[in-house]
Amino acid sequence: LITSQSPYARDSYSPSGLAKHVVVCGKFDSTSMNDFLCEFFHPDHCARDEMFHVVILGQDTPDLTMKSLLEDERFFTHTKYIEGLVMMDKDLARARVDQAESVFILSNKDSSNSKDLDAATVFRAMSIKKYVRMQANKDIFIVMQLIQSRSRVNFQHS
Repeated sequence: LITSQSPYARDSYSPSGLAKHVVVCGKFDSTSMNDFLCEFFHPDHCARDEMFHVVILGQDTPDLTMKSLLEDERFFTHTKYIEGLVMMDKDLARARVDQAESVFILSNKDSSNSKDLDAATVFRAMSIKKYVRMQANKDIFIVMQLIQSRSRVNFQHS
């Protein structure tokens, strides 16, 4: 059974040294992930003495384009892809969400059903917040990409 799983479905993140990490999840493809990584690792956004790792928690096994992105020399040493579901505590544990500095939940901006997509994003955020409160007795900073502005109110009242 274990050999039938993707290596990404068995892998986990192990914090190393002084490096901090963030977790990225949600609905994304290799193009949106490339945009995120380029922006996140842009020299204007991080102090030179701070090292961050990005743990990508993806629902699917990465396709060839995503694998190519993960092997890109700009990101290779700072990214880790974990195949798993945000709604599963065991997968959140493998990504060490309770130790993350923050979580970014991406959305497909071109979705034809933005209401359902935003609802799924809010549910992901609620699942993450609940997990971190249970595991680490703290709150976590979450950045969500919502399509409809009124969806923010749904999250604030949850």
